[in-house]
Amino acid sequence: MDARNEYPAPGSARPTLVLEDEHELIETVLGALSSMIRRSRASGNLELADARAVVAFFRDFADGAHHEKEELHLFPAMEQAGLPPHAGPTSVMREEHEIGRGHMRAMGAALDATPPDVARFQKQASAFVVLLRDHIAKENQVLFPMAEQLLSPAATSEVARAFAAQDPAIREHFNAVAAQLSAAYAE
Repeated sequence: MDARNEYPAPGSARPTLVLEDEHELIETVLGALSSMIRRSRASGNLELADARAVVAFFRDFADGAHHEKEELHLFPAMEQAGLPPHAGPTSVMREEHEIGRGHMRAMGAALDATPPDVARFQKQASAFVVLLRDHIAKENQVLFPMAEQLLSPAATSEVARAFAAQDPAIREHFNAVAAQLSAAYAE
């Protein structure tokens, strides 16, 4: 099994490592989406089922599962440890999550239009890819090291327990979705 598809056992990894591992899976689908956009621009066509699968992945996994962990558990723990909730780095991350949600809604609306608005999907998807790659870099390189320094061992354990409460079948399902999209859009 590919190392990025191996998920840490519940409660056995530092929360930041769990999130970084999820970032790798998200990056895999961002790569597939980038390839999908390039192919669509070159051909003028868009595989609607695949585009809907990408939107569902980002809505249900990246936002629903991953961002939920950050917003409900990690960010509040960092704020309890001293980061300002309305003007600090966690505030910026929440704002970027909201911008990403806007792109996801716009991509979905473009796919649901009659006929589907391929140009709008391409534009929103391109902006989403740029946003999310930059966002992931900020979290991996700045926010997560900050969390490692800021959180006490007790706070880290509490966040890890909260992360472990998430159903592992969610990750297994989205590993399969990511593998399928990655294979279909490999370049």
